[in-house]
Amino acid sequence: MNKRRAFTLIELLVVIAIISILAAILFPVFAQAKEAAKKTVSISNFKQLAFATIMYATDSDDYLPFALTPNTSNNTYRRTGGHAFPDGWLSTARYIPNEDAMGWGNSIEPYRKNYDLQELKGVKVVTVSSLAANYAAPLRPWKNNHVAMNGLLQHYTLTAVASPSKTTLFWQGWGKTNDAGIVFVNPRLNCRGTGPCSFNPLGYPQSDMTDPSSRGDEWNSDSTLWVHAKGAIFVATDTSARWRPLGGNAGGTVPSGDGTRDPFSLYTIDGIPVTMPRCALVGSTVFYSCFFRPDADNLQ
Repeated sequence: MNKRRAFTLIELLVVIAIISILAAILFPVFAQAKEAAKKTVSISNFKQLAFATIMYATDSDDYLPFALTPNTSNNTYRRTGGHAFPDGWLSTARYIPNEDAMGWGNSIEPYRKNYDLQELKGVKVVTVSSLAANYAAPLRPWKNNHVAMNGLLQHYTLTAVASPSKTTLFWQGWGKTNDAGIVFVNPRLNCRGTGPCSFNPLGYPQSDMTDPSSRGDEWNSDSTLWVHAKGAIFVATDTSARWRPLGGNAGGTVPSGDGTRDPFSLYTIDGIPVTMPRCALVGSTVFYSCFFRPDADNLQ
């Protein structure tokens, strides 16, 4: 008679142990490969956005698009609240379609031809709580946005950028999130006056503006900036895109000293920014982000 020999308990445990070891070795490799693929997609999308924006500027007398949208009723700029994406999916006293159409997220659409380039797949989508009724009954489908424009380039000319290969145009400035139907700017010019709003290396961005803080710009982000591994994607005004490590001293209390490589000098242990270094030219008392200034080369 033939007898079937079954696995012994020890043999079974050895097989399980081998499988566990292989899994422990391979799973991180698979995770790294998946993250590398996501990073590659982000770099490609950001480069396409940069190309579209440069084409927009070429057709607009060298001017980059509006980061802040004009308030057409009183000659000011809508400094906070962002703009609808796309324009016209909602209409309120704050979100006016013809104003939102001037925001960068919408004005480059004829060149971008794909709103979905600005969405990061597989991350949290954030809605604006005050717009709950608008999300429930949109006038047209909204789109998710993950991209932040360098607001210091608000309606700025390309030829005025001191170092196009170093000056950030777009970046993953809202971390691992998407905003539902709204495009925000980070950082943004602190335009609290009236009239034209543009980066001014020697003063405030508006001629009639005053601010006791002496800040020419503002920033905010409450999400970790570790979007891909411990860093994020930045694309410059020459359309070159790269991943930058961020928050090397995360969780520490001593600010990092290199404001040319990282826009922030302090981070929480989870990679959420805390402090942004600001710089001023000699003779000016108005400070802007050292990292995002379009005249950064002139500071040295």
